[in-house]
Amino acid sequence: MRSLEGDSTVPAPLDLTSSEVMLSRDHDPLHLLAEHRSGEVVRIEHGAYLSVHRLRELEGWRRSTTVLRARCVADAARLSPQTVFSHVTAAALLGLWVPPRIEVVHVTQTFKTKSQRDTIVRHHRPLSDDDITQIDGVLVTGLTRTVIDCITSLPVEWALAVADSAMRLRLPPRRRDQPHDRDEVEALREEWVRYLAQLGPMRGCRQARDILRRADPGSESPGESRLRCVALAAGLPAPILQMPVHTAEGLFHADFGWALGPPHDRTFACVEFDGRGKYEDPSEQSREEARQSAIIAAGHRLERFSGEDLLNEVRHLILPRLFALVPELVEAREPVVHLNPRPPRRRNRRL
Repeated sequence: MRSLEGDSTVPAPLDLTSSEVMLSRDHDPLHLLAEHRSGEVVRIEHGAYLSVHRLRELEGWRRSTTVLRARCVADAARLSPQTVFSHVTAAALLGLWVPPRIEVVHVTQTFKTKSQRDTIVRHHRPLSDDDITQIDGVLVTGLTRTVIDCITSLPVEWALAVADSAMRLRLPPRRRDQPHDRDEVEALREEWVRYLAQLGPMRGCRQARDILRRADPGSESPGESRLRCVALAAGLPAPILQMPVHTAEGLFHADFGWALGPPHDRTFACVEFDGRGKYEDPSEQSREEARQSAIIAAGHRLERFSGEDLLNEVRHLILPRLFALVPELVEAREPVVHLNPRPPRRRNRRL
């Protein structure tokens, strides 16, 4: 697992001021077009460009979040000052764990507008002053409102990832050997449950309640959250996050797992999620292999997953592997209907 030093596992809001965004209305359109053709700038949406050197060395989610940040800067300059970025867009700006490709920008407005753009999804719901915060002068829904908007609208696995990361943002970990204060976690959970109830009936309420009951700040990556969601939906007991495992080589922490057997003779069934690029350093990979060997040599079980296992084409293979890891827990499981992915709707829903 990664160290808790730095911000590798703790969400942090995105910086909106450093994006070098150029709008056609503020520059010579012919000059921007020429720079676009020469590869000096990239078009991030109609009438808005970003200097390409901002993206050259970025890959994956870092690139996509930088583009989203730039799009929000451009939209904030062109929309009404009362417009508030919301839903998955706000989650990304707050630094929460969101899907890697966000096609549209979500905003919440208390007023109707005739303007229609394919790249903006407008929501019309009332917002109180407490529901709104600012990031570098840009209006964004606050953490609590953003969590509720996301867990009622996102696919279930990403809804849990957002909730986990929001808890982690509010209750950052101290040290690996000092778990979160459960009273603080439960108080935050109850705060969000009360807020959800205050909003009244809405689409996704049942999913949201199930997500809030199972959200946990102990998750250290969106992959861990999504994989845990698969286990929970299948009815397996809630696993122990960052589960301590003693071996001859020392104390290690599994991403999550289950303690099986009587207290005096525990067997730990460990689940590890390897994110893309997690072990780019050969020495780190070597240490991880030694760690895995030590856990197995101590008589425990371990199953390793990666981001590729969460792809739609092969995700059906996850449950058989989890069931093989903990056969003792399979018979008594009770599947959770609202944690299973929803069937696709006729009209594709864009994030």
